[in-house]
Amino acid sequence: MTLASISSLLGFILSVWLLIKSESITKTLKVMSQKKDYNKKSNFFSDRFSGFKSSILEDNDRSSQLFHRILEEIYQVEKEFHTIFSIRDKYTFLLIKYELKRKPPNVEKICFHLDYIIGRLRVKED
Repeated sequence: MTLASISSLLGFILSVWLLIKSESITKTLKVMSQKKDYNKKSNFFSDRFSGFKSSILEDNDRSSQLFHRILEEIYQVEKEFHTIFSIRDKYTFLLIKYELKRKPPNVEKICFHLDYIIGRLRVKED
């Protein structure tokens, strides 16, 4: 009876350990998949944000329609690649969303944050 209790306890501990390990492997695979997608799509998004920035600076477009399109792209990038972004990246996304929602928006700060996002998106993930 003691041997059966010890073996069942050992089996339970082994099951919990395997569950933890399988979750870790699943998370690692998800991050690797996101990095692969990020490397494929990052240039597209950085070019989009560069276009938005040039619309603001060169074309002097400060319409709410442009700011809403920038917000949509930020939400999309943030949602699609949230696991690979650092805390600083997430904080920058938060700041630019705040600036885009302000009335009137601070265009200089928006362009500053867009510069960071463009630079970040041009860096490939390993």
